[in-house]
Amino acid sequence: MKLVEQSIQYTFAAAKYKDNKKKRILQNVNTNANSDNLIKVGKALSSLQKDDGLTEAILIQHHELEVDSTE
Repeated sequence: MKLVEQSIQYTFAAAKYKDNKKKRILQNVNTNANSDNLIKVGKALSSLQKDDGLTEAILIQHHELEVDSTE
């Protein structure tokens, strides 16, 4: 399997959001990005949005699978 792309889904908390949370997905995340930096980005976005904080971060990866055409 070859990692071809990834994105991240952040969940932010605040009373101003429906159900007190808001999810945002950022696409085209560098495949070499490490988890510490991804969390820092989420916390920075939370601060800019003036909400109650980052509550969850989910890394979504897309892999290219090899297909054997001889079967």
